[in-house]
Amino acid sequence: MDNISLYLRKKAAKNPASTIFPEGSDLRIREAAAKLVSENICKPVIMLNDKEKEDFDSLNGKISIIDPYDSKLKRMRRKMG
Repeated sequence: MDNISLYLRKKAAKNPASTIFPEGSDLRIREAAAKLVSENICKPVIMLNDKEKEDFDSLNGKISIIDPYDSKLKRMRRKMG
């Protein structure tokens, strides 16, 4: 791994930001989120509906899950425009 990539990973690990992944049903997104958690790069938030949540391992709560059809989330979207 080159120095720039290593530097950025270390910097991200010092203060991991929350990152939302809207296509939570895609296996590649789930695998990427798991890798980001294992490397402590960010705090993944995956959008899954109730049916998809049942089949998802959140790595002991290290990956947050939100429902895209949740009424609270819809209100927040309306406020943001």
